[in-house]
Amino acid sequence: MAGFAIEDSIIKTLSERLAPGQVLIIIGIGGTSVFYVLAHIRNAGLTRSTVRDPWVIARSVSELLGTVFFRFIAHTCTYYGHLCCYSSKPITCDVRRRSFTG
Repeated sequence: MAGFAIEDSIIKTLSERLAPGQVLIIIGIGGTSVFYVLAHIRNAGLTRSTVRDPWVIARSVSELLGTVFFRFIAHTCTYYGHLCCYSSKPITCDVRRRSFTG
């Protein structure tokens, strides 16, 4: 939970200054770096059997789809003239009615 709280605070800080795509890239590179360092410290390497595990593949695909759909919604809201802010406040963007509430 501490790691999640730290990551959340980093995301909120970065999202005030950078575009969402840049935030995702920085968080991805940072997370991968931390994962690599921890795996190297523990002498835990990735094997082909680990990478080909159906659960690992399913998680990777779901993370990819989540990122793609997030970017699609963000682009769609911006395209229709709505400003979809990325904050802790809940946001609703209804593209069909072209209405924005937040």
